[in-house]
Amino acid sequence: MQRGDIVRLCGLTQVPELNGQHAIVVGGECNGRWPACVLGSIDIAGINVRTANATLADVPGFMRVNAWADLSTAYAKEKMYGKSLHALEDG
Repeated sequence: MQRGDIVRLCGLTQVPELNGQHAIVVGGECNGRWPACVLGSIDIAGINVRTANATLADVPGFMRVNAWADLSTAYAKEKMYGKSLHALEDG
């Protein structure tokens, strides 16, 4: 797994409602977990996910670009302009 990958969440016990959802990895691994943002939510829904709880999703490139653009919009809505700009650059 690496930054920018889109993963499907599975086997989560603390937040089982996120199982089956897609997320984009937004940072590097730390203590066996990867920071990710759940896709398809209006607000930023961040999660630190273990590799065992995420499977790489085979998605077309445009979906990754759209995910970064959506995340940039969500960051801007929260007035997190630096993160918003970085998300646009990554897309």
